[in-house]
Amino acid sequence: MTFEFKKLEIPDVILIKPTVFEDERGFFMETRLSNNYQTTNR
Repeated sequence: MTFEFKKLEIPDVILIKPTVFEDERGFFMETRLSNNYQTTNR
């Protein structure tokens, strides 16, 4: 699962956007995967 990490203008605030998978049934996304958050660079 991939996330997009974007630093915002506010110090120490990071926007985390998950990848969304869609098909005719709806959509799926993982909203919490702790090891992805541990590798962020500050």
